[in-house]
Amino acid sequence: MAQRHATLCIHVSCVIKKGKFGDIDLFDSTLEEQVDYIDANALRGIYAAASSSALFSPPNNPGLECTPDCEFYYVVGKDGIDIDKWEVKPGARPAKYDGCMVEGRNATPLSELLQADEAKRAQN
Repeated sequence: MAQRHATLCIHVSCVIKKGKFGDIDLFDSTLEEQVDYIDANALRGIYAAASSSALFSPPNNPGLECTPDCEFYYVVGKDGIDIDKWEVKPGARPAKYDGCMVEGRNATPLSELLQADEAKRAQN
């Protein structure tokens, strides 16, 4: 059984960062104090957080410079969110920007991915 367990554990090469213990102030604080308020509706929360135009480079592609708003619109399009229902609109198309199409990046619209068999099975 121990051998089988060892094959199910994460490989050391998959670990990106090591954790560290916090102090008593961190232990006594709330999650909201650490990462800010978390919206119960994930899409609405992402929409609010995506309003930033601060440049960043993702860890898996340090050569790409992007902003949260450009990345959000790349995934759902400029008018791809129904903000009354907080749903992705059918037919929403990505809004591409200079430098966004790096090698290996999937440009399939989110509206199409949500119709994939895997997504439908996940909803059940």
